[in-house]
Amino acid sequence: MGKKNKTVKSHGENSVKEVGSEIQDEGMDEEVIGAVEEGRHKKKKVGKNKSVKELKEKKVKDSVTGPLKRKIENGNVTEASGDTQPKKKKSKKDGKKSTQDSKKEEKVEKTKKKKKAIINQNEEKRNLKIPPSGKPAVKFDLHFEENDLMTNCSGVWILREDVEKLQQFKASLQDKNEESKRKLIMFKKRKFGSKLKKKLIQEIKKMNEDQVSTPTPTPTPTPTPSPSKQELVPLIFEENHMMTMYEDVWVLKTAIPKLEAIALRKLKQIHGARTGDNMNVELTAKEQSVYDSFMKKQKRSENKRLRMLLIKNGRRQAWEELRASQSTNGKVQKRKKKQPGKYLNIDYANDPNITKYNGFYVKKEAVKLLDDLKDQLILKGIPEKEWKKQLKLASRKQERLMKTASRQQERLIKKERESTVASGVAVDDGENTVETPKKKKDKKQAKKASRVG
Repeated sequence: MGKKNKTVKSHGENSVKEVGSEIQDEGMDEEVIGAVEEGRHKKKKVGKNKSVKELKEKKVKDSVTGPLKRKIENGNVTEASGDTQPKKKKSKKDGKKSTQDSKKEEKVEKTKKKKKAIINQNEEKRNLKIPPSGKPAVKFDLHFEENDLMTNCSGVWILREDVEKLQQFKASLQDKNEESKRKLIMFKKRKFGSKLKKKLIQEIKKMNEDQVSTPTPTPTPTPTPSPSKQELVPLIFEENHMMTMYEDVWVLKTAIPKLEAIALRKLKQIHGARTGDNMNVELTAKEQSVYDSFMKKQKRSENKRLRMLLIKNGRRQAWEELRASQSTNGKVQKRKKKQPGKYLNIDYANDPNITKYNGFYVKKEAVKLLDDLKDQLILKGIPEKEWKKQLKLASRKQERLMKTASRQQERLIKKERESTVASGVAVDDGENTVETPKKKKDKKQAKKASRVG
């Protein structure tokens, strides 16, 4: 009977009908059949009006799946390992609360760390005795000893002037208790001690200031003049054929027309830059300052040129004097200029095709070309300085052409000599004849033949 009831619970209404038919077949009582049918009608009613609790239990039953064996008894979920309740879903509010709590905790930790750091800094300052200004206090080495300035009064160093004041203060404290008297006397002694310290510190500071203001003279080593260095040439400025003074500045005489032309050009430029109806010849304050600064630069550059020339001439003169003192006859031995292209074996003195023109060695054919160029430049009206410069460049070019021609000729002669040596012909160099390798071989063969014979 028990087994049949279990099947009824698990299979539902269809199973109840089958059980009822089986009971009728077995010939059971009609009362039992009526009871089973009543139970079926009750279950139908309960199915229509199910409570919220039963629906929740059904959801739990449907959701329970997995490898663990579970039993559902009276609404409680039991696992094989132990009793547990279903997990609740986390809401958004719970998440917000957790993040807020974590932020609060972080803030609290930060404030704690800051407080600890401040406490550590204060402790370090106390240990180092740093004042509130932030600069460390300067320590002075104070030496206490018995002398006319100070004395030791019962363990405290004070000024000798304050000894009488201390005794008077002690006499005035006769009416007070011993403890209060002792405290007041100790306070007074400390006060006099600090007074002595201040005085000693002031003296030390004063000594330091005096040392800074009047530094001890350090012995400067006398530099030994090196023989390689040249002695400075004294510059003497005086009115002579080379230099003169132009607007309180020493310049070369040849530079005066140039400076005047530059000044006139600058004045024209200033007048041309004016706007409006200002036609005055006199310059304004601003224009005058511009003109003065410009001319100052020009005069300075010309003065520099003069200085460089004086130094050059002074060195040359000193060198000539030195050479004269070294020479035996007392005369200056002038250096001979090296002739250009000496390694090319060019005989400048005896060669009939070479001549000197405008300080350069050129061929006689080029002299006519250079003269024609000179006449053309003069006819064009070119200034003397410019046409001389152009003529110098042209003559230098002709000298270079002459050297290249002689170099080519030297190469040709060398090639001819090499070819003759290779062919076995004796080459006559003027004084001696050079034996070629072929001739030497013939001599050797003749010697061998004589020996054999």
